[in-house]
Amino acid sequence: MSGRPANLVGRARRKLGRLRRTRMMVRAVNRRVDAQRDQVRTLEKRVERAESSTRSARELEKRIAELERTDAIRGTFAERLATQLAAVEERLGGLDERLADGTFVADDAGQAQARELVAEVRREHAQVRARLQVVSAYEERIRRLEAVVAELSGGDLRRPV
Repeated sequence: MSGRPANLVGRARRKLGRLRRTRMMVRAVNRRVDAQRDQVRTLEKRVERAESSTRSARELEKRIAELERTDAIRGTFAERLATQLAAVEERLGGLDERLADGTFVADDAGQAQARELVAEVRREHAQVRARLQVVSAYEERIRRLEAVVAELSGGDLRRPV
């Protein structure tokens, strides 16, 4: 019987040894799992940064498209303005030449006609200035509306608000 307690102690030691080895293996596996989690988190952060960069690039592309469209509208208004100013300059050109050459001799009726022409030119200039102010205010209003729509739609102007 003296061998039996020693045998029990030996078995207990072997089981304890196996338990320690199992515990060490579990710790090693846990360390590997933690390392893998850290790698996954690092990769997730990289993906988030890449997505953020992509979103920023898309937003910049949309802003550039908006600016190009605004430039096209401005070009159209500039053409219209140039046409109106050319017409006014053409009307004034003949009168200016006659005044510069000294060939403009006016009697009372001619002076009255010249005054009417000058008054008409001044009215047209006032109308052109008023139209330009309206166009400018309209462009500003469109710009503000586009900014609000872009903000509400998250930058995607095609998406309904």
